[in-house]
Amino acid sequence: MKNDVKLQLKLARLINASHFLTWCDMAKAYPWNYLFARGLLTSVEVHILKSFTANNKDVLVTAWMLEEVGNWQYKKMEAGFLSMQDVLGIKNQV
Repeated sequence: MKNDVKLQLKLARLINASHFLTWCDMAKAYPWNYLFARGLLTSVEVHILKSFTANNKDVLVTAWMLEEVGNWQYKKMEAGFLSMQDVLGIKNQV
């Protein structure tokens, strides 16, 4: 993952959006235009969050981050770059 700049940028964007939404959740105010204008969320992500009825919208963004990491690991496993031992952090003991 350290060499995948595109994934790193996406995760950093989602982390920043989640942090910002934490404060928005506490204030019960969501400046959707600001989130989109600052590049923290895409228009599709804003639309999804607007329709999400739960109070803690930051949790959904955090789930998106975990999904991105999971998809990355799955693609690397399918391509043969990662084994299940690598993903689970299991080291071969001789």
